[in-house]
Amino acid sequence: MEKLKVLVLSSDKTIRYKIKELLDAGDIVIVGYSDVSPIAAQKAQGLLPDVALICYESPSTFEIAQRIYQSVQGCAIVLISEKLNLELAKEALNSGIRLLTSFEEGATAVLDTVRRAGALEQLRPGAKEASPGKTRVISIYSGKGGTGKTTLAVNLAAALAKQGKKAALIDLNLDYACAALYLDIQAKDTIAELAQERANLTMDVLRGFTVQHYSGLTVLAGPNTPDSGEYVEGRHVESILSVMRPFFDCIFIDLPANFTDSTITALENSNQIYIVMQPDLASVRAAHLATTVLTSLQLREKVVYVYNKESKAFLSLKDVERVLGTKPQFILTRDDKLADRSMCIGRPIVLEEPRSLLGRQLKAMAAEVFEK
Repeated sequence: MEKLKVLVLSSDKTIRYKIKELLDAGDIVIVGYSDVSPIAAQKAQGLLPDVALICYESPSTFEIAQRIYQSVQGCAIVLISEKLNLELAKEALNSGIRLLTSFEEGATAVLDTVRRAGALEQLRPGAKEASPGKTRVISIYSGKGGTGKTTLAVNLAAALAKQGKKAALIDLNLDYACAALYLDIQAKDTIAELAQERANLTMDVLRGFTVQHYSGLTVLAGPNTPDSGEYVEGRHVESILSVMRPFFDCIFIDLPANFTDSTITALENSNQIYIVMQPDLASVRAAHLATTVLTSLQLREKVVYVYNKESKAFLSLKDVERVLGTKPQFILTRDDKLADRSMCIGRPIVLEEPRSLLGRQLKAMAAEVFEK
């Protein structure tokens, strides 16, 4: 049974966590978070949730709800507040909000309201029609260095760009970014400079901070120096993704190992989270620990395991399955020579050696991005 996809709108992080706990159910998955602001409509258009759960913050909340109702087909709007009153209910109905609930009603009532809203929305004419141009946001994560995380991110993004997809890569390694190095490109302006930009963020503004790779890939590079990464916060990541979604088919995010505010924001706003590991105990243990953290954040449903550098001479797949409790969805062969050469010359494997075994595996993996 397909899970009910919910987008949570609240500008208060405490409220977000409170809602996350209320929606802890097997048939519901939170696909993202947004502030209650005009940018929320863009995020909803990119994520295409079944239900947008909006926390009442001010009278402008109704305007945001109306924008989402009018622009996102098949998305039910539910308003949640501390307490409900008749005036709030009247305003809500005039804004396209289907149902209302409150925190004081408790988890059972909130869950029931969200489920009913999703079910009722499916009865609305045209609600089940396919929505074109659904953007996929994929975060690539590893709790241990040297697993091939950046190599994977660069190759998946380049493979789809080469196929004609509108693909983007965001390097969120704020201390030691190297995606640009792997692509042999130089970025004068990076995500650090973008975070300091005072102008209202639009795609035109954002493009001024990106670099175009010859494959067609759009790259938002990581900071050129470790100290400048401190300017990048979770709110910047959220705004960047909201602006980019309508303009790209897929967005890949190369993440650092530490769970910072910006990392968690990226994870929460991703469709899938690829956890990369290689055949050694430290790497597999790191993947297991990362899964524990993601489970606590209610993001376990997004996890996809990638077993990189597979070799019979090292840790067996059965050992990995025992630790993770499941088989990795993707298995990539070990080819250190090809991977090292690709990195040194700044050309992705899928472009330099597309017919190699590893090149074919990476291209096949990229092709599945839109099938999940």
